[in-house]
Amino acid sequence: DTRRSLYCPANIEFNANWPSSTLAGQVASGALCQVGYTGFVSRKCEPSGHWSTTVEGACERTYK
Repeated sequence: DTRRSLYCPANIEFNANWPSSTLAGQVASGALCQVGYTGFVSRKCEPSGHWSTTVEGACERTYK
């Protein structure tokens, strides 16, 4: 089988850094927030290799 595995691209959305190591159909989760933000988030990498437009959790600013 010479098919390549499909991954979602690395990107920054919802104040989080989403990794390029997430296989299509899997979920990325953890403390992925950018510097200056805190929280835990999760997001599905769709079977098409695109990130879901919805996120569970939130990254909140660490200062007001």
